Amino acid sequence: MKLVNRSVLVLKPTAKMLDWINSVGEESDAVTPEEAQEMTNAYLLPDFEDDEEQANYIRFRAKKFFDHELEVVIGPIDPECPLYSG
Repeated sequence: MKLVNRSVLVLKPTAKMLDWINSVGEESDAVTPEEAQEMTNAYLLPDFEDDEEQANYIRFRAKKFFDHELEVVIGPIDPECPLYSG
């Protein structure tokens, strides 16, 4: 059996994100803290030589992770939207 050494990045919505989601949506679409816990996403990361290399990888891709998290909550992002700095 081949051993694969990988890491996983787990992103969970914070209370501030939950507050934001509930402030921009309809009241009937409010997300409860229990539902927010189901919004957790995991990203499999490649193997790195050290923690600094891994941190740089995540930092470099932070906007892509953020965009994906937004798409999960609000749907596809329109690049023409003035609020999106794409």
